[in-house]
Amino acid sequence: MVLVPEINDGVLIAGITVIGTLSVGMIGSIGVLVGHWATRATDKEASTLSMLKVTIGELRAEVERLTKKVDALERRTHVLGAAYRSALAYAEELRDALRAALLSIPAGVSRPNVPDPPEDIADDLV
Repeated sequence: MVLVPEINDGVLIAGITVIGTLSVGMIGSIGVLVGHWATRATDKEASTLSMLKVTIGELRAEVERLTKKVDALERRTHVLGAAYRSALAYAEELRDALRAALLSIPAGVSRPNVPDPPEDIADDLV
């Protein structure tokens, strides 16, 4: 026969209280850890979101700056293109006037050497 020692009611109640307190403490600790982890994750996401918002703002400003620069360059290209076309038209008129003047030089008189146009505009002259 196995003898089970008799447990005093006070000891039993104290044991149950200790076990209950430890259980509540452990469950509370787990809750605190989960809450802390969730808060850290949320804080990290909020920090990342703030950083992304700043980056997007900076990128928008850069796009706006580059758009203005492109617009200015397009205007400058248009102005330079018009000036180039005017210069070519003037060069063609000078060439025609020079040819006419050279044809009016009497035979036997030496004619000046006429230079060829630069390579980068030769194809554009008619």
